[in-house]
Amino acid sequence: MARRLALLAFAALLCACHGGGAIESARIDDGAAPAIDARLRLQPTADLLAALDRGVPLVLRLDLAADGARHLRAVRRIELRYLPLAQRYAWTDLDSGAVRTFARRSLLLAALDRVRLPLPADWSGLPPGTRLALSLSLDVDALPPPLRLPALFSPRWRLDLPEHAWTAGA
Repeated sequence: MARRLALLAFAALLCACHGGGAIESARIDDGAAPAIDARLRLQPTADLLAALDRGVPLVLRLDLAADGARHLRAVRRIELRYLPLAQRYAWTDLDSGAVRTFARRSLLLAALDRVRLPLPADWSGLPPGTRLALSLSLDVDALPPPLRLPALFSPRWRLDLPEHAWTAGA
């Protein structure tokens, strides 16, 4: 009986070890240079934070889709990395090359509360009523090879954020 209880407690602990959070809001800033403006609430796991602190780059993948009069897809990638020689954390937009650095990990993670990334010009002028969806995940393929297999199967390497959907012009 005690062994069963221990196994149940261990299983519950494993289920609680995945990262999470939410995409609280998102919108397309429709100007001369369109951009996605999203508010994120990330809760990375202890394993993700430990990997980051050891210099393992973590790439977050934002997938944006529009369905309506125009069907568009865009993928934006953000790399989070610790630079041990500089003793700073870096936030890099891998698609534009823009880099921001932070003195502490807490400041890096706080910068993810509001993410603004440029989009291709064809995202400009979306007609009202266009359905939009944004999802965020850890890009497992961007991890160093020895970490890819554990990242595929371990809940401690996941960021489980539900997809955020909204309608343009609403």
